[in-house]
Parts: sequence; structure tokens; C-alpha cells
Amino acid sequence: MIGSALAGNDGSARQTKITAQQADRLEIAGATSASSIGSPVVNEIGEVVGVLTATGQQTTARPATVLESLLSRVATDTQARWPATAETSPTPKPTPKPRLVYAPAPAFPPGISQPGLSGTGRFRLAFDTNGNVTNVQVVKSTGNPYFDQAAIKTLRQWRSAPSQGWAVTVPVTFQTR
Repeated sequence: MIGSALAGNDGSARQTKITAQQADRLEIAGATSASSIGSPVVNEIGEVVGVLTATGQQTTARPATVLESLLSRVATDTQARWPATAETSPTPKPTPKPRLVYAPAPAFPPGISQPGLSGTGRFRLAFDTNGNVTNVQVVKSTGNPYFDQAAIKTLRQWRSAPSQGWAVTVPVTFQTR
């Protein structure tokens, strides 16, 4: 069998054995990959004796004689065409990974200065494709509404690099000394 460069193979030959031959098919020893379908099967002197038509545990090929009768029905002025998807589908671009570009720490709320006052919470931020925060949600409150409001106000200012819309959960801790 000769690999098909169109299927991503390098076009090199792979030696195998025809285990059975019938009028409409050749049975080939060994399993082959699906990318091998359409590959020519050649004999030891390089003549095409068939084309691989099925793969798996039982690989089969259509004999060249069957293919010749099929090809004789193709008009001589027929132009080969690739499927439209192969011509018009652009190569997908890699999606950039989400990354924060501006993430200031929330400031301690003004007017609250009791020693030992602290609180830790978790907040979920949703970003749009331009990197703007679209939503800030309290996952776990700090236990202090002033801390929660200060955190939300600052987290709304965060920015990420443009990417797919994404979300992140961040911990925020307030603590006086």
C-alpha cells in the first residue's frame, strides 16, 4: 500500500499481504488506519492492483479491474473537485489563554479602622471577549458588608487581555494590623 499525502501520510510504501482475492474485493492482512482509505495497492513490480476501501481488523480493497469499469464511466473532460469545506474553511486560529492585565488589590474601606478587624471572601468575575468585567458575584461573603462593597467596587475595574469570554473566582482578604 502506498500512503496518501492528501490524508497526511508521507506517501511511503507499506508492505502487506493479500490474504484472499474475490471478483469484487481483495482482503489484506493486518489493520490499517482510516487515513489509508483511497491508497493504491500495488504489486511487487509497481502495478496498481487495487484501491483500499475499508480499514480496521478486516482491511479490504477493490481490485483494479472493478475500478477500471467504474473509471470508464467518468467523462474524459471531468474536472476533479475538492469538497467546498477544504477550499473555504480557514485554518482555526489558536485561542489566546485568559490572562489578567490589570488587577488592583481592594483598598480597606474608609472609616473602618478597628484593630484586629478582618474578613476573607470569594468573588467570581466574568469577563467579556474584550477583557472587561461584566459581572462580579459574591461566592462567599467576607462577613462585613463594607468589605464586600469595597471588593466589588475594585474587582469591577479589573481587566484581562482579549480572549474568549471567561470567569475566575478570586479570594479577597481584609485585615487591620
